[in-house]
Amino acid sequence: MKLTLDELVSLTGGKLIRSLSKTDNSENTDREISGLAALDDAGPEDVSFLGNKKYYQDFLKTSAAVVLIPAEVPEYPPNAA
Repeated sequence: MKLTLDELVSLTGGKLIRSLSKTDNSENTDREISGLAALDDAGPEDVSFLGNKKYYQDFLKTSAAVVLIPAEVPEYPPNAA
């Protein structure tokens, strides 16, 4: 199943903190996400989540396109929404 970033935000009831960037620096909320993976295994078409502080370093290094996080997280990986 593929979902766009907008659809994923709507389904989870979440808030988009940072959009995926296109090469022209515009927002890319219509990009399709097609997989689910752990932070350290995720790729550019996957969604992952940060559910425990002990995985924070994996979160900062993840290649996931989207990461579901708690509101209090202070910094984010460079390429993830």
